[in-house]
Amino acid sequence: MVWIAVAVVVSLLLRLRMLTTPLNADEGGYLAIARAWAHGRSLYGDVWVDRPQGLLVVFRLWDWISMDRTWSVHLMAALFGALLVVSTAVVAWKLYEQRAARATALICAVVSSAPIVEGYIANGELLSEAVAATGLAVALVGFDRRHDRRWMFLAGLLAGAAISIKQSGFDAMVAMLVWLAVTAVADRSMRGRAGRAATSLAAGFLVVITMLLAHAAGTGWANWWFAVGGYRSTTLSLFHHPSWYTLRRTARYGVAVLGPALVVGAAGVVRRRTGGSLRWPRRDLLVLTWLGAASFAFLLGGGYWRHYWLLLAAPISTLAGATIGASRRLCVAAVGLVVAPALLTSIWVFAGNPGSITGRAASDHRAAVDQHVADWFDAHRRPGDTLYVMCSGPAVYADIDEDPPIPYLWLPEAVVGPRAEQRLIDYFTTTPPTYVAEFSSPDFCDPSGWARSVLGQRYRDAGSVDGITILARR
Repeated sequence: MVWIAVAVVVSLLLRLRMLTTPLNADEGGYLAIARAWAHGRSLYGDVWVDRPQGLLVVFRLWDWISMDRTWSVHLMAALFGALLVVSTAVVAWKLYEQRAARATALICAVVSSAPIVEGYIANGELLSEAVAATGLAVALVGFDRRHDRRWMFLAGLLAGAAISIKQSGFDAMVAMLVWLAVTAVADRSMRGRAGRAATSLAAGFLVVITMLLAHAAGTGWANWWFAVGGYRSTTLSLFHHPSWYTLRRTARYGVAVLGPALVVGAAGVVRRRTGGSLRWPRRDLLVLTWLGAASFAFLLGGGYWRHYWLLLAAPISTLAGATIGASRRLCVAAVGLVVAPALLTSIWVFAGNPGSITGRAASDHRAAVDQHVADWFDAHRRPGDTLYVMCSGPAVYADIDEDPPIPYLWLPEAVVGPRAEQRLIDYFTTTPPTYVAEFSSPDFCDPSGWARSVLGQRYRDAGSVDGITILARR
């Protein structure tokens, strides 16, 4: 337990430097939407995001706990990162014993917090994977206990919660079901227990899914389905215009952080094969299924941004930890070699200029720009003044603590979202904003040209912030 606690501290320390950095577009947008939902706006109607309700529940709850402190979102990410470390270590402990758990915890702590894969950001991948891994740990701990059904029901609840946070959070649930099925087939004496465990697991999972569907029914099926399934399946996914260019670009970061652990873990799996048979030990099969399901979730997303690689951190860390834990003498040195690239990249990020640290970490200067635009508005605003961010840069709304005036906060859905063009027209017609920050060209946001015409007629140039033109109503 001491080494797992040390790993948690390492995870927190590696995120400490990034706590006060500006929120990026995604987490800032999630926070702004969660706040608007808490203020009475309808989710998927008045405010919109292509994520299930659980993610917004997490942000809404955290915002309440932190008393509306915007900066604390990165603290929430750090706590979920710590949860991921602990739960992954417990999985390794149950499958491969104590030394493997120690190595797994240390590896997971470093690779999952690496800033070059956006480990400090409260993205859906980190949050959902932490909850999913916790569900897997609960299932492994509870399967052999007296009240195993209760434990498995709780594991099912956690598996459902993981999917409610991000659609890709199904990996641990798949691993649990495959593990139970293999257990039932391989050991007749365990078939009854495995069957009951699977039933309890499914029951817990369905409780969460039923809650999501009940809320969707009240919100409107069409709006909800377009958000959680329809939008991605028709714009950006494995099966529709996947961004292979982005995958090639981010793969170097993913390989630098996770590559050494994957190589070590794969070598250990091969070595543990039983007598040259094609059958793998059940414990390895569980983790390989977990990794396979996480890899499929990775590919399914289609965007392949840096934070996608966090989906693979827990299962890869477990495999590497199992291999290293089998050696008594080389354990510490091997862990050091495995995490060295991730650790060195983190040190390189931290050594940068404080003003450009997010750009150094993730090649993303937009977070700082969003903060500067928000600072400009706060310095110039008068009571009743409003700001419209056209039609990206959603973190600005979180930074100025204002509800978004229209549902679509990111550029793609601002064009293809249901009634997107009409909502923009209605907004400028009925309650035109005092200021407009042109993060995107009006022609991108409104191909019809109506928005450009209105801005030219009713607004004047009020200056610029980091290259973003600010327009003021005449």
